[in-house]
Amino acid sequence: MSLLIQVSCKDGSWQALLSDWQRQCEEFSEDFNSFLGASLSVVSDLAEGPGEKDAGVFALKTDDKYSALCQLNSTYLPGYQGKVLRARMIVFSPEFEFGAYPTERYADELVNLLDGVIQISNDVLPSDHIKFHLRSPSDRAFFSTLGTALGAQKALKKVDSRGMWLYITK
Repeated sequence: MSLLIQVSCKDGSWQALLSDWQRQCEEFSEDFNSFLGASLSVVSDLAEGPGEKDAGVFALKTDDKYSALCQLNSTYLPGYQGKVLRARMIVFSPEFEFGAYPTERYADELVNLLDGVIQISNDVLPSDHIKFHLRSPSDRAFFSTLGTALGAQKALKKVDSRGMWLYITK
């Protein structure tokens, strides 16, 4: 069972994620610093900082392995009633980036990540709306189909995809 948890230096979870991903890079003979590159600079300040009330770095964790991370922040945005939780800077682990997993496994992790973001919007960073940044046109097609299914089931008030964003109103 995958859980989306906040990672930070305070509790050692950020260091555990970095250690896990460095080990994964080594398994694929890939350079850890090249793998994270610019993505790390954006999220590391948040994970290593004193902590913010409405933002953080969250990672999808199963047992002792981390499969993805993202930056989440909840704020008021023009055009919305209530707070909006934005999921950005989504990075998948070296195992997903370099491994030969079937497409279905990647799709499962995307769903787990989205489910985790929805759960976070219910309690940790309470928000009425979610904006989920998509990584690729394939993700957009996948979430467009998923959004149609969720909308039909009335699980959420509104699900829409525009550009590289998935918009959800709960």
